[in-house]
Amino acid sequence: MKLKVYPTQFHGAVSLIGSKSYSHRALIMAACTPGTSTLKGLMESDDLDATRTALQALGAKIEGERVSGPLTHAPSTLDARASGSTLRMLIPQTLRFNTPVTWQGKHRLPQRSLAAYERTFAGQVDFEHPSDAWLPLTVKGPLQSGLYELDPRESSQCVSGLLMALPLCDGPSVIRLTHPLVSQPYVDMTLKMCALFGFPWTIEKDGFRWEGIAHPHPQTLTIEGDYSHSVFFLAGALMGGDLRLDNLPLESAQGDRKVIDWLNAVGASIVFENTAWQVKTQSIRPLSIDLHDYPDTAPMLMALAGLTPGRHRFSGIHRLFDKESNRLAALQETLEAWGIRTGVEDDTVWIDGQASFEASQPLKTYHDHRLAMSYLMCAPKARAPYMVEGVECIDKSYPHFLDVYRAIGGRFDVLEGDVV
Repeated sequence: MKLKVYPTQFHGAVSLIGSKSYSHRALIMAACTPGTSTLKGLMESDDLDATRTALQALGAKIEGERVSGPLTHAPSTLDARASGSTLRMLIPQTLRFNTPVTWQGKHRLPQRSLAAYERTFAGQVDFEHPSDAWLPLTVKGPLQSGLYELDPRESSQCVSGLLMALPLCDGPSVIRLTHPLVSQPYVDMTLKMCALFGFPWTIEKDGFRWEGIAHPHPQTLTIEGDYSHSVFFLAGALMGGDLRLDNLPLESAQGDRKVIDWLNAVGASIVFENTAWQVKTQSIRPLSIDLHDYPDTAPMLMALAGLTPGRHRFSGIHRLFDKESNRLAALQETLEAWGIRTGVEDDTVWIDGQASFEASQPLKTYHDHRLAMSYLMCAPKARAPYMVEGVECIDKSYPHFLDVYRAIGGRFDVLEGDVV
């Protein structure tokens, strides 16, 4: 889908959809726990539907908010679509059953590395894939309790996958991390969800210990709003307009809650009033942010930096290479097409921001939902209408984003494809 986007200001209220990270974890743990859980406010998206469909194929019963476990068997094939979360978090679940399972996926997912799992499972389970890709991947267990050494630098999702699967095996287990953990907040969310459903882990200096004693019980939960998606509206309002963001708790274990602190520290005035965050247009000082634990915030924050005068710096950029796109390369391509200078020094990118932009060529999203939403939210800084192609990729995490975009003043024409 190609859109022609018009310069605009954003005004109104946005009720944030359920947290993507919490939704994946709650859905998986509910499906693994005997009995019926009620999960209110689950994110509705293509990624979550991939997880839901896979869990149903593994034996869970899911009807709307009601999720009944446990998982009982593994099918011969499963499709993660474009969801890295689905694939990495459910591979250990499929290994619990003594039957071969072939995982499939699309877009960039077959190239997104699973090397951490391959090294961890070497000599213990079957793990077969083509020499030039990670999918299709055929795995065969059974996964057993014990010691697992894991390199977490590639993705914290592999750590989360083991944390949610090993308690369902007989006996105690230890996950020993061979290097410092990346995206610690996401693992903290997994530990919190495991404990809530009766599978508590003990945190150790170099990893996690499962004592082998479970007290599984279903839950009734309401999924809080998604701070990872709030960054689009926070930055969009700062560039032009004023917004109220509802369904976001003042305090949250979601790591991307840090965005509000970062923006306020450089001159924004984002305040929590009457159960909602209030944000309005405000000039800010240059940003200096370590993205090591917060890679999902990068597309919008780097776009905001490009449209804010001054030199901005983002470190921890190695986390941007293995996402739905190579986000660093894609963002540099776009910013430089806007006449914005960027450069890379070791693990840091600098951006010399300017006050506005004009785009003569369509902006490429590379099937990356966060790039698409970021480019749309730059409309207040556009000097003229601009085009964004491949916008259908937003279905991955936010299918109703364009409806929300219209409701807060976003304007666009559809040049190719359809908006439902």
